[in-house]
Amino acid sequence: MAPPTKAYGHHDEVRIRSEKAQDAPVCGNLINPTDWHIDGEPVTIKATYKGSFPVINTAPWSYNTKIVDEIDDKLFMIDQKTGMIHMHRNTGDNTYSGEAIKVLDISEYPISGLSFDDFTYLGSNSIEKIQMISKGKKENEYYVVFSSKTLPENITHKYLPPPIMENVTLPTWFRINNCDLKEKPAALGYYDLLRLPCADVLWKVFVKMTLVNDKLVNAEPFYAHEIQHGSGHFGGGMVTTPLTGKILYGVGDCLPPGTNGLSPSQDINSHCGKILLIDPDQGTATVALKGIRNPQVMMIHRGKLMWADIGGVSAEEVNSICLNKVIDTSIIENFGWGMRDNEDFAREGTFKVNSGIPFGSGQPECLGYLTEAERKGFYDPVVQFSRRGPNIPFYGVASMVVSRKSFQNFEILATDFYSGEAIVAKSNHCVTSQRGYNVTVVNEHNEAMFDGFNGLNRDFLNISSAVHARGDSRFFLFSDRTAGVFIERTGQIYSLEEVTNKTLADKPNDIKCRCKEKCAKENRVSKACGASKYKLARNDCCDGLVCHEQPWIKKCVKEEHKNCAPPGGRSIECGLKWNKAILSCCPGLVCGAEKRCVVPPTSEKV
Repeated sequence: MAPPTKAYGHHDEVRIRSEKAQDAPVCGNLINPTDWHIDGEPVTIKATYKGSFPVINTAPWSYNTKIVDEIDDKLFMIDQKTGMIHMHRNTGDNTYSGEAIKVLDISEYPISGLSFDDFTYLGSNSIEKIQMISKGKKENEYYVVFSSKTLPENITHKYLPPPIMENVTLPTWFRINNCDLKEKPAALGYYDLLRLPCADVLWKVFVKMTLVNDKLVNAEPFYAHEIQHGSGHFGGGMVTTPLTGKILYGVGDCLPPGTNGLSPSQDINSHCGKILLIDPDQGTATVALKGIRNPQVMMIHRGKLMWADIGGVSAEEVNSICLNKVIDTSIIENFGWGMRDNEDFAREGTFKVNSGIPFGSGQPECLGYLTEAERKGFYDPVVQFSRRGPNIPFYGVASMVVSRKSFQNFEILATDFYSGEAIVAKSNHCVTSQRGYNVTVVNEHNEAMFDGFNGLNRDFLNISSAVHARGDSRFFLFSDRTAGVFIERTGQIYSLEEVTNKTLADKPNDIKCRCKEKCAKENRVSKACGASKYKLARNDCCDGLVCHEQPWIKKCVKEEHKNCAPPGGRSIECGLKWNKAILSCCPGLVCGAEKRCVVPPTSEKV
């Protein structure tokens, strides 16, 4: 069956908007990160080399790769530009020895209904043949997102909103340098902002795949939506929710830089500028959150959904919201990007910005802080920050991570893709609109990197200190919930650990405003571990705990205890004769009655 004829559904008009030139303050200067010291000592993060992935392109602006959190002790790296996925297995101590395994190459494993040829826009950052991968619902199942020129048959899909026509000046780098059209478009024209000439209108196709003998196979497309590629904002942050196996996926605003998200980001009938809740079994997608600009990284932490939202020119954001609110789509929470009906401004961080000029320098312009009335009904970011000076030509929050095991004085670590700065926030979720702090990065030899994570590239690429060493640092979590960083440009992998000697005396505590969803403590049953019939079972394990590897245990345990018998568990060591039984008790336990592992009795006082 051929793809259906394109239609705009509930829309029946072409929207045309006008621009108003406005003088505005440079609001980003108000939230520039500041350096952080505790009792005179700089707050410091140490990066220790752990392995590498193969990379094809290491020249500036030539690469486009992505990392995701470890899945069952496996780390996946996506070479988005070439259409390959490589995998490393954690060999212990969060180390990756040996060569990475290529588990998918679209040139060797074509997927029916998908096409990756003849891209028009050739900028490396927009060539995403494979965009993302996350854990599936079944064992060895994964959800993979592809960018296809064609739409597979018989799957649910969403088209771009109707055209937004405007007089646009196309910059040379867009219409000439990166455009593969033989006849280049005019510099000034009346163009559709959602379907610009030189840009590719592609399908983000979501596919179930199975890892068999270290190869991703058995491709089953189940959902797709249309998006503009070509210096546009197409998002890509994705997580699989616990228990249900549904997907939360961030869609960018579909527009070129310089605008404020316009109406599509606020229109609940559009997928642009949204976080979607996608059901892989039903092939459906529901709007969960709106007012999003360009979310490329996403995580779930202690019952919260968190993501980094790349800003315009005023504010880079890290956002947080209780996961149970996101899953409940009867109310769609609003994070402010885009323009509501009867408003001529959008919300970027705690600022109001005008409609902007496509591709315009310093656009959309900031009109100052939002009033209390203008903030009402919207979610503020947990932390917001901006570039520290005019000498940084490009800036955007490339990644963020939260790890209580790796960091002691702060909750959130973020970075900029160009400068490599390490930017942290002290609190998570409780306090909003925090200003970021710059902290020091050292390598495993305790040498300070003057340009943050970018400094990790210099020895590898033999780059002098006089040359900018942009590396595009991407954070991730190991299976034990400690933090790591992947350097896009070089493929290097590092573990991260705060090594500040001093401890913050008044470290914020978010215990009073945690999300209401309670978690299962150590050695307690959890629905995430299969205890769905237990009325008192918590939905998920508490932070730092994992499900026991034996499915009948159904309990949350420490990472180091997932292969041994917990308190009350039976083991072969205690005399159980069953070939599938657990071999031994967890450390600190002894054999007790009924061949069970128990906590040893305390010695009587004499």
